[in-house]
Amino acid sequence: ARLGWAQGFERYVETWAADPGSTDDPYRLRDWTTARRVNELALPVLRDFAARSGGRGFLWVHYTDPHAPYTLQPGETNPFLGDALAQGDEEARPDSWQAREIDGRRDLKFYLAQYDANVRYVDRHVDALIGEA
Repeated sequence: ARLGWAQGFERYVETWAADPGSTDDPYRLRDWTTARRVNELALPVLRDFAARSGGRGFLWVHYTDPHAPYTLQPGETNPFLGDALAQGDEEARPDSWQAREIDGRRDLKFYLAQYDANVRYVDRHVDALIGEA
C-alpha cells in the first residue's frame, strides 16, 4: 500500500501487513508471503464476493513463492533435484541478488530446481483457491 498499489481497490490486503516486525530480509519475509498465507487472506474475500454480489468481483492474487530467494516451505520436498534439466556446474552471478546461497549452494541447476518446486507449491494453492471459488 505504501507504494500506491492500493489505489482503485475497494479492499486491499497485504500478506506482510500483519507482521509487526516487518523486515526487508527475504527469508523472514517469505514466512509472511507464502501461498498458504495468501490463500488464507484471499478466501474470505472470495466468500464475501459470493455473499454480497452473487459471486461477481475482481480479485488480484499475487504469489511470491517462485521468486528469489527460492527457499522451500518447511516440510516441502523438491522432486526436481537431479532431474534431466539439472546439468552443468555454472554458478549464479555473484553480483546478482538471486546469487545468495541456499542451503549452502549457489549452482544454477539447484536454483532452477528450487524455482520449479516453488511453482509446483503455488500451483497446488492456486488449485485450492479456484476450488473454493
